[in-house]
Amino acid sequence: LLVRPGRRGEEEPVRATVPGPAVAADAHGRL
Repeated sequence: LLVRPGRRGEEEPVRATVPGPAVAADAHGRL
């Protein structure tokens, strides 16, 4: 799973495609 900080456009589809609380928490932590 690749989550790139700074690009919400890519983070949103990634989180939607792979449901994971850890991923969502990591994304919120970076934002």
